Formats: sequence, C-alpha cells, structure tokens
Amino acid sequence: MGLDLDEGLVLKIGNHYFHGADAINRLALMSTGAGLFNRLNYFIFRSACLSAILYPLLRTGRNILLYLLGRKKMKKTGVPVRLDPD
Repeated sequence: MGLDLDEGLVLKIGNHYFHGADAINRLALMSTGAGLFNRLNYFIFRSACLSAILYPLLRTGRNILLYLLGRKKMKKTGVPVRLDPD
C-alpha cells in the first residue's frame, strides 16, 4: 500500500486507510472530548490544515527522540511491517 510506518501512523476506518497528518486529524475528529488530553487533541488537530503543519514537526521530534534513545527504525530491525488490506 506504500504506507511507511517509520514516516507516520496509519489509521484504518472500514476499508479506508489514513496516514500521518490525515490519520491524526481523523482521530481528533473521533475524539469524545472527555478529559484534558482529548480536548487538547481535538482543539489542535481538528483542522486538517493545522494537522498538516504540526504533524511533521511532531514526527521529527519523535525521530530525534528515537535516535537519542538508540532505537532503530522498523525497516532497519529486519522485522517485516505489513498492512493487511482486509
């Protein structure tokens, strides 16, 4: 499917797959709004445009943290990553 889990999260809703900023935007729109984290997440990522701007920054921060912790990307671990289309 061409979706790289090292480059962003993947969300499956029914037969549709969302990757990266689109995935986090959809998760925010599905949020219940209960609790501070959910309200903050909804407020920030409900906008597709804002998600597209912020998500790469968050992904970069994640990659830096993984590097500092000495963690390898999934492709480099030799563990196959498969998205089941069913």
